[in-house]
Amino acid sequence: MFRACLRLSVCVLLTACVSPLEDRRFDNHLVRMEQNEDLARLLPRESDRDRIRRLLGPRVGLVQTGSEEASLSGSSGRAAALTSDGYFLTAWHVVSEGSFYLEELRLVKKLPAGRITLEQAEGAFAIDRYPGRIVWSQPDLDLALVEFPGVKSVPFRKLGAIPQKGALVCTSDDTGFGFYDPRYGIPSLVGNGSFLAAGQILEVNAPKIPGSPRILVTDLVARGGMSGAPLSTPSGTLLGIITRAQSSYFEPQDIETVATMVSPELLRNLIAADRRSPASR
Repeated sequence: MFRACLRLSVCVLLTACVSPLEDRRFDNHLVRMEQNEDLARLLPRESDRDRIRRLLGPRVGLVQTGSEEASLSGSSGRAAALTSDGYFLTAWHVVSEGSFYLEELRLVKKLPAGRITLEQAEGAFAIDRYPGRIVWSQPDLDLALVEFPGVKSVPFRKLGAIPQKGALVCTSDDTGFGFYDPRYGIPSLVGNGSFLAAGQILEVNAPKIPGSPRILVTDLVARGGMSGAPLSTPSGTLLGIITRAQSSYFEPQDIETVATMVSPELLRNLIAADRRSPASR
């Protein structure tokens, strides 16, 4: 898939799908190794990593498409909570192909101590699914404002700061799923598991007109299934939504992650207008 970018480059949307950036298609040990190397360099203290996981995890939703009866048959991405009552910002390509829903894992009975079997783990959890609807979208920016009625979410309180080049940025989610061959363990894992990743800002396409969209280019390592995840400061300010990875035509080994953001005022106005409309009732 090719798309016009800030410079001549090859791009791929980060929903798990066929792409020219093959190692970034799925959750896998190569991506995790790169993410861990960056974490060791940029966030060397485990306490800082734990704090970011606790800060961002509750503010991120796992979005699935396809059949609710067989969620793995569809694709998936993430979304960032903007309100406490189910309004989220995500990447347009995560929700553009049909019905979609937010998936939440719920503990229904206490897990036994020590090692547990797969059957015990499956019986201890239930999955709640909340169908979503598109409130607003701008496909050329790959952004969509969506609502999941009935969801109680923990929102980002601060939106839209403009970071400086070199600034530390991060993303995280504590939900997801993955599969691995027990003969080979984690190195064989694929799917869409939980994640924590950090990087630095490489380029800021700051709006010259107040309220215009902003594009952020980073060296943060992202992969399929992280589309729609928040790009955040370590203190929890939402900077944008992860939309794609890109590599330079001349330096294909250097893969960058792109995030996009629109005016927080626009988002607040869209949500307020939607709440007054019959569609939200």
